[in-house]
Amino acid sequence: MGKKLFNGSILYLIGMALVIVGLLLPIAKFPIIGEANVFDLVNFKNFNIRSVSALLIAIGAILGILFVLLLNATKTHRLIALAITLAGGVIL
Repeated sequence: MGKKLFNGSILYLIGMALVIVGLLLPIAKFPIIGEANVFDLVNFKNFNIRSVSALLIAIGAILGILFVLLLNATKTHRLIALAITLAGGVIL
């Protein structure tokens, strides 16, 4: 258990879980889009850059959680999931 805490898996898992919670729950009001969660940002009828970025954030966080819990993936896999999430955040 101590080794798992030391290599950052638990911290990574908590961070990705917080990303998912932040996407699902509207936390703050923004002047342009108002109070929004991921379901408000993703619009398949009017698919735009906000939809792509919200999907990237969600997909990256879900992949990160799956990599840690189910697949017992390496640090490279976790880094890829983190990069996907960060790319969505930068675009948004």
